[in-house]
Amino acid sequence: LRGDFMPYIRLSTSKPVSAEQQIALKSGLARAVELIPGKKEALLMVEIAAGQTMFYRGERGDFAFIDARFSGDIPFEQKKIFTEAAFKTVAEVLGLNEESVNLTFSCFSDWGTKGTLLGR
Repeated sequence: LRGDFMPYIRLSTSKPVSAEQQIALKSGLARAVELIPGKKEALLMVEIAAGQTMFYRGERGDFAFIDARFSGDIPFEQKKIFTEAAFKTVAEVLGLNEESVNLTFSCFSDWGTKGTLLGR
């Protein structure tokens, strides 16, 4: 699978997110995506779910969860660079510390786009 299919990132947070913050989050996540060779903002889809009820460690509070999905294989070191940049974006825009944010990074060999399923 070539790497030129959209990355998808869903950011869920318990915090309210203004329109200005939404743009800042999208832009910061796009910069993080572009740290991975072959990935571009032009193909990025971002979903922001704000004001969610979230519990972590048994407590309700201000948290965020980032679900990052990519096509193809991405080396661990590039995933780590993306992860650290995404954490920095959430900290800067939403004011959440690292202990309040979690992230999953998934890579898929099959990806549906443009009306069909593409694979390796």
